[in-house]
Amino acid sequence: MTRRITITYAYHPADDAADLELPTSVVNYYQVSQGMVGRRPVDPALVASIKADGVQDPVLIYTDGIFAKLGDGHHRVKIAVEHGVATIPVQVIPDSMKRATQRVVLEPELEAWVTENLWIHETHEVTRRIIGNRQGGTLSNSYTKCECSCNASWKEAR
Repeated sequence: MTRRITITYAYHPADDAADLELPTSVVNYYQVSQGMVGRRPVDPALVASIKADGVQDPVLIYTDGIFAKLGDGHHRVKIAVEHGVATIPVQVIPDSMKRATQRVVLEPELEAWVTENLWIHETHEVTRRIIGNRQGGTLSNSYTKCECSCNASWKEAR
């Protein structure tokens, strides 16, 4: 049984490297936004780069262990789909998903990675800071930024 990520989960390593490569069709499944309405136009240089070399920078997929969504990389995924790129590098970011208005259930390819690579940091020192806007004396749209002594970081919904 998959457990939902709680406040003590994070991932390693805390860097910009890809965690895994997934088929483009699987990554596209996590693109839950309704098209590219309101987004910047696609950069022709990015299109040329992806056509020539594939997607080089990992896209970000946020997950709570049950649901997920593409958080960054919509243009790269769109271009990869249009030009038949086979795989896309992915970085998996733990998130409570409480603030997500759209999300999809984890596909088996990503669920296997999440099950094996997300673990509890109960033996580590975790620093938590509240981030958010103050309206009428109370915090709204806030979350807690968590940083672990092992250099992993994540956020918790409040």
